[in-house]
Amino acid sequence: MKKLAVLFLLATLVLYPLGCDVETEPEPTMDVTLYFGDPQAMETGQQGEYGYVTPVSREIAETEAVLKATLEQLIKGPLPEDGDILAVMPDTVNILGITIEQGTATIDICDEIYGGDWAGGHQASELFMQAVTWTATQFEQVDDVIVLVEGNYWEDGHFIWDQPLAPLRLPEEIREWIDYSRGLLLAQAREYGEKVFLLVTYGERPTDGYSVEITDVVEQQDSVVVSVVFSAPGEDEEVVPTATYPYDIKQIEATELPVVFEASGDMFFLPQLYGLDWLPPIVAGSEDIRILSPEPGASVDREFTVQGIELVFEGAVSYRLLDSQGEELDSGIAVGGHGTEWGVFEISLTVPEEVPHGETITLTVYAQSPKDGSEESVVEMNFTVGE
Repeated sequence: MKKLAVLFLLATLVLYPLGCDVETEPEPTMDVTLYFGDPQAMETGQQGEYGYVTPVSREIAETEAVLKATLEQLIKGPLPEDGDILAVMPDTVNILGITIEQGTATIDICDEIYGGDWAGGHQASELFMQAVTWTATQFEQVDDVIVLVEGNYWEDGHFIWDQPLAPLRLPEEIREWIDYSRGLLLAQAREYGEKVFLLVTYGERPTDGYSVEITDVVEQQDSVVVSVVFSAPGEDEEVVPTATYPYDIKQIEATELPVVFEASGDMFFLPQLYGLDWLPPIVAGSEDIRILSPEPGASVDREFTVQGIELVFEGAVSYRLLDSQGEELDSGIAVGGHGTEWGVFEISLTVPEEVPHGETITLTVYAQSPKDGSEESVVEMNFTVGE
């Protein structure tokens, strides 16, 4: 019996030598993308390419239940090596079930989503929805997403997630349009391809805590009515004194109907463009006067035209053109809209022959105060006289 035990021990030592690790096959892994909060976008209200979220690559164990495994990583939150990004939901949330039918992923989670570290508020809601939709739709079998909380529609006082949502993948041209529109209080509808993009910008705000939300889009018999809600921080709300540029954008199928925007909340006045389908790039401007062309410093012909938009009293824009000695070359008034919309104006200017080629001329564009006639919303630009 003892001999058998010794032989067994020797065989074991041959197969598994002392002090040596057993080589095992590494578990197969795969790379996925998680979308966490972008702190800069959240602070300024200026959404980036992915809205309020930013992508982070993560390696996970390869599994057939890849959507569930990926969302579980999203719930766990950022890792230290991920840098300055934000969690999108409490890490106590559990996934109760996932089904995918005809491209729609229905994700049922526990009601811990409303507790724990949940920040609440409009932006936090947008952050959560964008993070889940961007993360889930990276997989070919998922076109859009709906989230339930223990079998009921997710809602938090700002949104009710009762329809499948897909992330809004904006073309580069549309993102650029948002960027140069965001400094204005303005509502625009722009047809692009087979879609119409509805963009509402709040303009520059002095602090965080401001928001704008397109809450409803209803196609009526003679128009498309877009409901917009503006929010401002309360008197007792702590805010960060930094310039923010809140906006919201939605897309609808192309339509021949005119689009009408209706504002409510902390803003009832929502101007649109009068004389332009949508806003081109702005090259210079003040609060209520923006110049579209030519760019400051440009070389101009002796006869040239300045185009801009205005939101001033009665749409009247005054101007004067001076030579390098301060002598007046031209002056007058150009009328754009009617003072309740951003109206397009054009100023036709002539530089006399006695002004030599290469001289610097100065154009001042302004509005006159209806109270005392003083100059308001002043824009000053220099040009060079061409041949």
